[in-house]
Amino acid sequence: MITFTSVTNQTLIPALGPLYPTSQNVDYLPFLISLILISLASISLSFTIFYELRIISKLNRKILRFLLMTVGIILLGLSYYLHLIDNTIIITIGSCSQINCVPVITRVIPPPWYANLWPGVLIIGIIVLGIVILDWIWIRK
Repeated sequence: MITFTSVTNQTLIPALGPLYPTSQNVDYLPFLISLILISLASISLSFTIFYELRIISKLNRKILRFLLMTVGIILLGLSYYLHLIDNTIIITIGSCSQINCVPVITRVIPPPWYANLWPGVLIIGIIVLGIVILDWIWIRK
């Protein structure tokens, strides 16, 4: 008679840590990412509003256009990065070297919660770059 003992993920994969987060390993990265997203969006929105209303008259138009273009490119790069990390990671580990010994242990790691924000960031970046390009075309005529 063959008996199988239960094997947990902790003994098989000690480098990956516990299956569920504990209070000791709190991740501050989502807070920092959301803070960066909110600050970039507010900066781009304020520059766009000020630029359209001509409130900032002391700054040269070329400098303001350059700043808006830089913020737009940063937002496009950030949306590309968020699109890249928006997938689920599946780790499967066989529990022994024999065939049909025990079921395969699978660990599913979902994407971070902020990874699905990439369409909004992409739209904001495209709108900011569109405003800069339209202004550049409007001035040249």
